[in-house]
Amino acid sequence: METQLIHLVLVPILAGLLCLILPKIKFVKEFIAGVAAIWVLYMSVMIFKGGDFAVRLADFIISGMPLSLDLVGTPLSRMIILFIGIFGVLGTIYSWKFRAGEKGNHLYYAMMLFTLAVSDLAVLSDNLLFFVIFWELSTLFLYGLINCGHLNKKAAAAGSFRTFAILGFSEAALLLGVVIVWFQFGSLNISALSIPTVGSMGIVLYLLFFVAAIAKGGAMPLHAWVPASAEGAPTSIMGFLPASLDKLLGVYFLVKISLDLFIVNPGLQLMIMIVGAVTIIAAVMMALVQHDLKKLLAYHAVSQVGYMVLGVGTGSIIGIIGALFHMLNNAIYKAGLFYGAGIIEKRAGTTDLEKLGGLAKFMPLNFVAMMVFALAISGVPPLNGFASKWMIYQGCVEAGRPIMLIAAMVGSALTLASFIKVMYSVFFGRKPDAIDFEKKSSFSFGIPQVILAIACIALGVFSAWPVRAFFAPAIGADPNTLINGASWNSGLATGMIIIGLLLGIIIYLFGKGFKPRVAPTFYGGEQLPVEDIRVPGTGFYETIQKLPVLRTIYRDSEEGVWEPDFFVATIFNGIIVRGLKRMHTGVLSTYLSWCVIGLVALMFVLIV
Repeated sequence: METQLIHLVLVPILAGLLCLILPKIKFVKEFIAGVAAIWVLYMSVMIFKGGDFAVRLADFIISGMPLSLDLVGTPLSRMIILFIGIFGVLGTIYSWKFRAGEKGNHLYYAMMLFTLAVSDLAVLSDNLLFFVIFWELSTLFLYGLINCGHLNKKAAAAGSFRTFAILGFSEAALLLGVVIVWFQFGSLNISALSIPTVGSMGIVLYLLFFVAAIAKGGAMPLHAWVPASAEGAPTSIMGFLPASLDKLLGVYFLVKISLDLFIVNPGLQLMIMIVGAVTIIAAVMMALVQHDLKKLLAYHAVSQVGYMVLGVGTGSIIGIIGALFHMLNNAIYKAGLFYGAGIIEKRAGTTDLEKLGGLAKFMPLNFVAMMVFALAISGVPPLNGFASKWMIYQGCVEAGRPIMLIAAMVGSALTLASFIKVMYSVFFGRKPDAIDFEKKSSFSFGIPQVILAIACIALGVFSAWPVRAFFAPAIGADPNTLINGASWNSGLATGMIIIGLLLGIIIYLFGKGFKPRVAPTFYGGEQLPVEDIRVPGTGFYETIQKLPVLRTIYRDSEEGVWEPDFFVATIFNGIIVRGLKRMHTGVLSTYLSWCVIGLVALMFVLIV
């Protein structure tokens, strides 16, 4: 097992260094990254199948504090390692075409591989200090990858700065919590700690760790880095990291602290559920009014994290398993949606919904895949999104929180409404004259899309299998009891849905489907040009945006008023900057007085 762990970590690190050394040789970087990602996936499968383990790679003492780099494989951590390997391969294959001909690919592929290594180390680390180090390194590489944006470098720089600021703040909170844990309990080993949240210290400690988990996952109010990154980051990275790997890490850590590291009291569970419910509703309301496809998908990525947080907050077995299941499902369809947006961006040259339309016949594979992903994220049966949401709904019922259940169900309905707008704006209606489709799509573009779409269908229709194989063992639950009491009859529902679709298709074809009527559009006796009669889908929900109460909220949200860094900047500017400005009066005697006061204070400190 030790050899497999070394290969899991060292191979992507060495491959990343090779990518840095060989920057000018064509196709070599792509080949190295692909081979390394496949090797990481192979090692991940071996580690997942190998059972639980505990390996000590290093043992030393720093300033009297014993530290050991222990890598511990539990059912939960081994499952996350497997998923990291899968999305690493898909992200690399997709990047071959998406990044073809781009500058800085040696840095791009190197940081992707480094991210795989540190993510695996963070998940397996049993020592909180080393966990913080690997956790922070993943943020550092995320910062670099966002800066690889090629279309809007200014937006990429702004997004990476906000990402580093928000995640850096959360990691500072995490580090403070780790220091307090060491002084209070004398240990940093996660497996040796079980901290009750009965006193103020226990509650504060949990909140410090909780902040790090939801910031990494992208839940509100620490979500602003996700939509900010979407504006300038490469679309391949939005699918690889914020939509998949970072969600895996954030939800993994939330489950870890809620089940193993802390004993969470009912009050904190309610707080977690409130954060989840607010994230679901607020983020999907923001997604409804977005005109840029990538930013819209980013807000949906935030909204879906709310379901995972809500499931963990229920404290019930079914809810927590639903949260883990939804973590995987979200990574699958959200990566697929971003990859689809990347294909649209490459072929159409834009992700502005007002400038898109009628693309279904030009990219049929992407259209079908995006339709599957849109239905999956909206929780439409029999797809995987419905299966995991159904379990979270039951978790809310078991927790006795009907309001949270309503919020989750309303969020699904609004998600479906948002993707009706997306699918119409991108694939239906008339194609704008400005879009030219002479370029052909690459085979490497289609592979991840097909795999992810099939996974959405399979994990929904056969939802009992992943629960038995992955999620129930991850938290030590009996999968048979769980499935018998909580799963939906996917076989019967799937059959009925297929019959309904077939009947609908038959009725349509025998109605107007075989002989559609096409007529030119006239206005005042003149035939209008195509561009004048093209109706984009961006106006579907303008009424919502203009409602009296929501109008102000939407405006403030666009200006960043509801984001935490806005409050910090406002306080800093209002108290410190303005205060210093008032001190700089330009009067020499005032400056001399401040110098005298400073000298007196310094002498007092030195003497006393």
